[in-house]
Amino acid sequence: MVNYMNFFNLSDEIRFIKEEKNGDLVASKRFDYGVGRAYGIIDPVLIEDVDVNCCATFFDKYGEVLAKVNFKNKLPWDGEMYDMASRVMYTVKEGKRNGAYKKFNYNHEIVLEEGHYVNDKKEGTFNLYNQSGLLQFTSTYKNDILEGKSINYNEDGKEVSSIIYKDGKPFEGTKVLPVGYNSKSTQEIYKNGLITKRISHDLHGKNVSTYKNGEVTETIAYHIDSNHKRLQYSLNENYIDGEVIRYDKNGKEQHRGVVKNYKLESGVIYLSAHSLYDNRVAYIILKRKEDIVQLTLVGEKEETLFYAEEKVEEGYGMKYIDKLNIYIDYLHPESLY
Repeated sequence: MVNYMNFFNLSDEIRFIKEEKNGDLVASKRFDYGVGRAYGIIDPVLIEDVDVNCCATFFDKYGEVLAKVNFKNKLPWDGEMYDMASRVMYTVKEGKRNGAYKKFNYNHEIVLEEGHYVNDKKEGTFNLYNQSGLLQFTSTYKNDILEGKSINYNEDGKEVSSIIYKDGKPFEGTKVLPVGYNSKSTQEIYKNGLITKRISHDLHGKNVSTYKNGEVTETIAYHIDSNHKRLQYSLNENYIDGEVIRYDKNGKEQHRGVVKNYKLESGVIYLSAHSLYDNRVAYIILKRKEDIVQLTLVGEKEETLFYAEEKVEEGYGMKYIDKLNIYIDYLHPESLY
């Protein structure tokens, strides 16, 4: 038998202790700061008491019982199980999740998620709430697979969009994708099981992509906090293919280029300089008129840092510019500036 323990910071009060045999847990006790905690005082309170040969009991910081579960073959078998790390509580029957499931906030005062399990699989309605306890998202499961209607709500708890799933896949409606804190959400619109439009946001502003047969065909990017276009381009299998139009902040066309067979055929396009790993370069201007290709690297102060011009010979392509390690063929949307 091996015992392990750790202590509260700068204290000789035990925070966690466990017994193991041959690497397997036998028993453990976990403590947390009590409600009577003051400066220099820990006032530990028992929050978890586990004995795999018997049972486990879980408590809140006031000493009230949150959940109790019985063990069989050293595994949770019957009762209510509570995971202190994830703050998740669920009902266990015959060793499987069967019944109610809840996830709580840090203080165990607000339910953040709730649903129901049948034989370890999600079944029925699952609800997600914000830190104020207002409903944010509702989804429906059948045998652990999304099936039926899912609904998104705003911060005030009002419905803003919904989508129907079939066999775990979006079928009809608007799907809202999770995003980082303080970021605008991404929306995908589906019809008959295929995505038809995607609305996303980046540092430059809003991007609206149109799809056909599930493949993106065109994207219009807007200036930040504006309804004026910034870029408009066509795609084929996620490569730029067709017209690329660049607009100023007032939505007036500045430049137009035509990409054919994944190469610039005519006109002007602006490219990102990310692949150059050179902070001096802000962007790249690529021009083509008939058989002449011009390449310009532009600095942060709009100064020309480098310029190259090459005549394209039939069957040879750009023999010299290609050696600069600047990717100007088979362009992705991320290649555009």
